[in-house]
Amino acid sequence: MLRRDGARLRCFTRNGYDWAARFPAIVDAAQRIKAQSFLIDGEAVIARADGMSDFRALRSRGHDAMLYAFDLIEHDGADPARAAADRPQAAARPTDRPGTRHPVR
Repeated sequence: MLRRDGARLRCFTRNGYDWAARFPAIVDAAQRIKAQSFLIDGEAVIARADGMSDFRALRSRGHDAMLYAFDLIEHDGADPARAAADRPQAAARPTDRPGTRHPVR
């Protein structure tokens, strides 16, 4: 989990340890996000030369880790998923009639 509260940025392991010092590249990238607060769920990954993940390398220092973010839980005090669910659905296109098919994109 990547948590920002104002200027403070923490990078939590699943056991609750703050490993921000071990992941300076992730912290540097997160500092550039224009928000006062956020909570991002993701997976820190160190890729080997062949592109495969090396989870053992996460425990050692001296490697540049990347964050594969998969959930934005909080952004500037709001729940983005709830905000999206509260928005009205887009109006149907004039061609949306029963039996009309559209290509899947």
